[in-house]
Amino acid sequence: MADTKIHDQVLFPPGTEDGQAKASWADLSEALEVAATAGYEAPVLVTGGEEIKLPDEAVSVLKLVVDAINQGLTVLVNPQEEWVSTQEAASILGVSRMTLVRWLEEERLPHEKPGRHRKLRLRDVLDYKAKRTAEQHEFLGDLAAKEVDQGLY
Repeated sequence: MADTKIHDQVLFPPGTEDGQAKASWADLSEALEVAATAGYEAPVLVTGGEEIKLPDEAVSVLKLVVDAINQGLTVLVNPQEEWVSTQEAASILGVSRMTLVRWLEEERLPHEKPGRHRKLRLRDVLDYKAKRTAEQHEFLGDLAAKEVDQGLY
């Protein structure tokens, strides 16, 4: 995996001509998949003769990164503070900042306004996104069921 390029916090996949690096990434992906589906204990990192069990969350993140690299995608690591701006929250939710501000004024999402600018907890934004996604899936499922009942589908 030596030929995989890292610049700042961006991980670039190996070039198409680097078969050995691509094979290493594929092997890692397969090992993580086997560990996850077969119920094996979490992978262990050995450093300086000491074994460190990787937390499940770290294994999940590693699997996402490895799968993206294997698809030829570039991975950007973007650490976030616990608080996000309205623009960051809007980007996470896939809406305009003005739509998000309207939602805040309608009290759909908790937020704070310590000065002139609103801020939101990242966890609240992610929870709201998951709730909206679940509601959308439920709505679409109900709609499809109604169409089936009416013989339209």
